[in-house]
Amino acid sequence: MASAARRWWRRCRRIGGYGVLVALIVLALLVAIANQFLPAVEKHPEEVARWLSERVGQPVRFSGIDARWTRQGPRFALDGLVVGEGDRQLAIGRADLQVSVYSGLFPGMPLTELSVDGLSLTLHQDADGRWRMSGLPQPAQVGVDPFDVLSGFG
Repeated sequence: MASAARRWWRRCRRIGGYGVLVALIVLALLVAIANQFLPAVEKHPEEVARWLSERVGQPVRFSGIDARWTRQGPRFALDGLVVGEGDRQLAIGRADLQVSVYSGLFPGMPLTELSVDGLSLTLHQDADGRWRMSGLPQPAQVGVDPFDVLSGFG
């Protein structure tokens, strides 16, 4: 009886090990296929802008895109990025958009992250002790927080 249970556990471990191995191979193949599609993404920036507009909930425009693969997933360098329209329009300039392929594996990890290049931020403390930050591009409408405009990016 003990040897039958031992054989059963050995088979379960072997099947589980092979299953993990096959899953890793399939994941590596998916990453390799996704990496091959990055030049196609660069040729269709309007599709990326449409996807970002749906995700952010505001119109997104940019003049150029450069895609490359990193450890976390695809990273898109967006030139001439403009978010919003009308009074809520925020002209950012150059930014990097990181799409994380591991977002579903770790809790609280966003699907996308936006890194803005070339910012020079300054913190000011008022006489009453309040802190205020300057250096972010400001929307045309007074009183609109630029972080609210960018919140949809992750």
